[in-house]
Amino acid sequence: MEGLAHVSQLHSIEHSFGINDLLAVTTRYAHRLPQHGPYRAIEAVAGALGCINRTQKGIAANAGLPAALFATALCGQFYGHGATPPADAVSPVRRLERMLEVLGPGAGRFDMKDEESAELVDKLARRLWGRTALEEIAADIDAMEDKVDDVKSVPWSSDGLYEVYIDFIALRRRLLKKARELGSACLLPRAFATVWRDQLRPWHVVAWPGGKNTTEEGRVVLGVILDIPDEAKRSFPETVGLAWLNTADPTELFTPHNDSAWLQMLKQHGPCALLMLNGRQHRRMVAMDLERAVKGIEASGVEVRFHPRFEWPEKRDRETCINEAIALAEFSGRSSFTCDVTGDEISPVDAAVLTPWEFRRSPLKQLFQKAAEPFGELRLSIDWSDWVVRRDLLT
Repeated sequence: MEGLAHVSQLHSIEHSFGINDLLAVTTRYAHRLPQHGPYRAIEAVAGALGCINRTQKGIAANAGLPAALFATALCGQFYGHGATPPADAVSPVRRLERMLEVLGPGAGRFDMKDEESAELVDKLARRLWGRTALEEIAADIDAMEDKVDDVKSVPWSSDGLYEVYIDFIALRRRLLKKARELGSACLLPRAFATVWRDQLRPWHVVAWPGGKNTTEEGRVVLGVILDIPDEAKRSFPETVGLAWLNTADPTELFTPHNDSAWLQMLKQHGPCALLMLNGRQHRRMVAMDLERAVKGIEASGVEVRFHPRFEWPEKRDRETCINEAIALAEFSGRSSFTCDVTGDEISPVDAAVLTPWEFRRSPLKQLFQKAAEPFGELRLSIDWSDWVVRRDLLT
């Protein structure tokens, strides 16, 4: 999935800004990523399939055929196999391996059109599993629809879950109808810029981890109301926003249509699902949404306890925090930082980045509160951004 997203973004840059900007971005950012990591593994598959062109300037890859394989690998048969489905029915890695085994090395060409790649992989998928990627998606939607009554019978379905489920199925059907009209090649990254990008209208949640006055335009979906002492009212607003929601016109074709139900999902069910999946281990733009979910569960009379492995984000080592400061400076073009604890100006090599929970669970919290008296606690209640500190302050 990361490989497909990565190539889709690169095609979008080329489509909007031209080949020179694409080369600049790939040279500065893409080529610095690990070659066999999640973003660039698709290039390795392109090479194994023969979808590359070697020139004096370097190697160019055509990701059409590997992208068709990746997309089909993701379209597994998740229903109808019981509790122990065969691995190549549901596992993207095993499905990809199986298709590569059958195709063999050198099955592609650099000059393959997306339509040819999609047709080749469709025939292969039908041979192996009886359905193409689009047919698997259609079967998956049908299976979801068959379970509508099960979702409706869940006790808390009245809290927006049932309406979200129905709206999601309807959105998937609209997308499938369009994809069938266009053909399987529309699933490939090149089509993202030319077909899908300007038609998709996802909701955007804009996070301000450091907090922002809620008088800004837009709907606040996560914020804090402060009990401010008189001496601090000039320095702190009474209401601080941490996340704003921007939505599309609900009459748009490819966007959520049930506004109120999705808002409940965003504010209530989403954070609870994250807690169930991985506790507090997630690195969030605004970690307070997980804390709100914990308090909401406790308010209903349920005691919340965590397995020690999931109670807090994993503590990173000192070297990782230092390297992140150097990377942040390079990415943002900064030559220095201001230490969030002492106020000193420091060079990137003398800095370290701590996540909100790392900072709050370190001795630096008390040092900051003492240095920022009397308003340190107020800032901690609204500032959920990463903290940049002098590296020598780390223990």
